[in-house]
Amino acid sequence: MRAQTILSCVIVLVPALCTGSVFVIAPDGSGDYPTIQAALDAAAPGDVIELTDGTFAGEGNRDLDFQGKPVTVRSQSGDPELCVVDCEGSPDMPHRGFLFVSGESGASILQGVKIYRGIVSAGERGNCGGGMLCVSSSPTVKGCVFETCGVDSMGGAVACFSGSSPTIEGCRVDHCWAYWGAGIGCAGGSSPAVHDSRFWANFGVYAGGALLLDGPCTAVVTGCLFDHNSTKMPGEGSGAGILCRNGASATVERCTFTYNSSSGYGGSGVSCEASSPDIAFCTFWSNEGAPLQCASSSPTVRNCTLVSNWNAEGSAIRCEDASSPALSNCIAADGHRGPPVFCADALSAPTLSCCDLHGNDSGDWTGCVAGQLGVDGNIALDPLFCDPAVGDFTLAEDSPCAAFSPPNPGCDLIGAWPVACGPTGVGGITWGAVKALFVR
Repeated sequence: MRAQTILSCVIVLVPALCTGSVFVIAPDGSGDYPTIQAALDAAAPGDVIELTDGTFAGEGNRDLDFQGKPVTVRSQSGDPELCVVDCEGSPDMPHRGFLFVSGESGASILQGVKIYRGIVSAGERGNCGGGMLCVSSSPTVKGCVFETCGVDSMGGAVACFSGSSPTIEGCRVDHCWAYWGAGIGCAGGSSPAVHDSRFWANFGVYAGGALLLDGPCTAVVTGCLFDHNSTKMPGEGSGAGILCRNGASATVERCTFTYNSSSGYGGSGVSCEASSPDIAFCTFWSNEGAPLQCASSSPTVRNCTLVSNWNAEGSAIRCEDASSPALSNCIAADGHRGPPVFCADALSAPTLSCCDLHGNDSGDWTGCVAGQLGVDGNIALDPLFCDPAVGDFTLAEDSPCAAFSPPNPGCDLIGAWPVACGPTGVGGITWGAVKALFVR
């Protein structure tokens, strides 16, 4: 039943030698195989399983196991909104979307599909990962949507264990929930790579509203938008955007965190607990709770812009338990309720260089950073954003944060965004245009 051969056979009389076939699967069972799982069972390495538009549901179209095969499952149209795997999961009838539990590599590909209502109940790893579960595997996931997926444990949309290293690119994770890691939850030495993806309105009951990295994990997160994610458990919620804890390591670059909220002081953007990620060229805007939170951690924060965030103890960064973050070339402006940098104990010692703290409630260079103004290129001047009212934080050409400009001729660009408008603040890009870069 091999339709549409990709690689032609030299000997057409020996079809068993052919590889790289395309199977077309339809929701009504009228395709080359009656279900997606039937096609996966029959597929050989290099085969492609194409799903026509429509909603796939029922047995054979959920709890889908790649069985370690280097094959591709993709939507025929390339539009995940038109090609839906409806797991029809519930606490009483748990079902997830896909399983990668047999050592799959990057050649096992899932592309252009929406995974909807993947819901599994509490328990150990077998009950984690409502949309997708990875155990000792590293699949490639492109252009997919995880929506309304949830668990009572870890990894509402995706859970990774035992050294899994999935690549997740151009995806959306919306309205998912979990106790820990509502979007993606990783433990056991896993190393996910997440690029150009959106995490929207996900809810972590205890911690990790969008992304949780627990233990000796190493993640790379680039070009992602974290929007309206939350943790709300009083006294425990932390990391509405990203939570790194217990020695986890992460590189977080060119990401935007906006309208996220965490309970208490637990980090509405990135929370570090005994972990020290590298955060660069990120924007934190209008989050509730310290956008950066450190506990027994020393993250490196470079070229970040933190504006109009809300927290009484650190509207930009909060430090406790002998944390020593290093901030360079950052802007913290117009923060509400408290100073931009707050230390909850005398052993915490943040160091700043080439940073601009300006217009924050309760002062700018106060508390544990009181002696750093005028040292190592630190200033307290209006950064002159092009149009901050709409979230455009590019710089006017006469901004003191422009590269190698007075009064900081020795400092390179301060903040995440370059000069993009004249001295009157016109001509900058709009926030709508910025957000469009992250939505797939």
